[in-house]
Amino acid sequence: MGNRIQHCRAVRRGSSLTAATVAVALALAVLGAPFAPASAQTLSIGPVEGEDGLPALSFGDGTTAANVIEADETPVADSARLPAVDAQLSRIAETLEGLEDFGLRFSADYRALFLSASDSLTDQSFAGSGYLTIAGQWSPFHRTAPARGSLNFTFESRQTLAGTGLTPATLGPEIGYAGQLGVTFSDQPDQFSQIYWQQIFNDGQVTLNIGYLDPTDYVDIMGVLVPRMAFFNGGSVLNFSRNYSGNAFGISGRAYLTDQVYVSGIVSDANGSLADIEWFPGGAEFFRYAEIGWTPSRDQFFSTKVNLGYWNVDAAGDGSRAFGEGILFSANATIDQWMPFLRYGISNGQASLYDEQLTIGATYTPPNYGDLAGIAYTWASPSNDALRDQGTFEAFYRYQLANQLSLTFDYQMIHNPANNTTTDLIHVFGLGMQVRL
Repeated sequence: MGNRIQHCRAVRRGSSLTAATVAVALALAVLGAPFAPASAQTLSIGPVEGEDGLPALSFGDGTTAANVIEADETPVADSARLPAVDAQLSRIAETLEGLEDFGLRFSADYRALFLSASDSLTDQSFAGSGYLTIAGQWSPFHRTAPARGSLNFTFESRQTLAGTGLTPATLGPEIGYAGQLGVTFSDQPDQFSQIYWQQIFNDGQVTLNIGYLDPTDYVDIMGVLVPRMAFFNGGSVLNFSRNYSGNAFGISGRAYLTDQVYVSGIVSDANGSLADIEWFPGGAEFFRYAEIGWTPSRDQFFSTKVNLGYWNVDAAGDGSRAFGEGILFSANATIDQWMPFLRYGISNGQASLYDEQLTIGATYTPPNYGDLAGIAYTWASPSNDALRDQGTFEAFYRYQLANQLSLTFDYQMIHNPANNTTTDLIHVFGLGMQVRL
């Protein structure tokens, strides 16, 4: 790989060494921890097995269509604070369940997020956005066979909420932050964000997804660390030391070499866009990712795992994107109600937001009602040499009012915002809401 990956630049050598040391130490701690099987309540994704005894979770993270449906259909706890709310919302869910006799599954949920920052480079420091997600899956035949296929899709409607003027996804530049304070909370036209065929072989030993994909769903997957389920800050749930090409046509797959070792990867159009479905608009320019990982057992893939991956992206013919490549490393473990985790990435070229990123943190699932809490710290070195290194601390608590209704209280502290040299500390307060059907 390029010299920047093999040898960090001298000006950042000290901080890079520190980051790498911390990453190795945390990895050893995670690998040495006693592993415990994850429950549906711990992960808030869905059960390990479906009603027919076959694996319920499909390849991809919690934002793929199949896993969105599984999450929306699965109670997060045995009891609820407001059972009357679930009683009302479940009527819609029961109507949708009647379609399963025809191989059809649907779910819908609505999310909203408001953020307020203590400082801004402009006169705007408040943002709000909401989006509706409708997920669908059609299994036309062999629905419970070891080899089976399904057509999956998600439709999304995102909008700025009245009176805010900004979305959480665009608040970052207003305060000089290099990154996204509320990833996925944007303002875009109504669109299909995923349309793909999933083919499962040998009860999930090998899985292929092909079609219009979100590459993020198949790169460096880790438990609840996806934008729909836990933290709001992009650095807490994603690794921005890699290139983030938009939703695009591609193919992804995962294969278990043993019950504990797997390989996975994706090849997709590097010029995809969530706003417009086009077939390779920039020609044959690709984003590629390959990963090898270890998990104690297949049913603990989301809860306890160590993985190492390599990515690269072609330079854009119009000069809008340089060639880039990088290495990603992640580790997480579920220990009772805790899930400690770390992510580390280093890249070469200007195709990613950061040259280097280290994220450490943990989530905690209280024993009652399916609440979820978490803390994370992200250190990032921007790929633009003129910008200073940036630190982000985030803490959240998801308060489960009912199985299908929750409020999330979020706090982010930005240290040395990369694009704002007038202040060294910015506080961001957030309130999120989710309704599942």
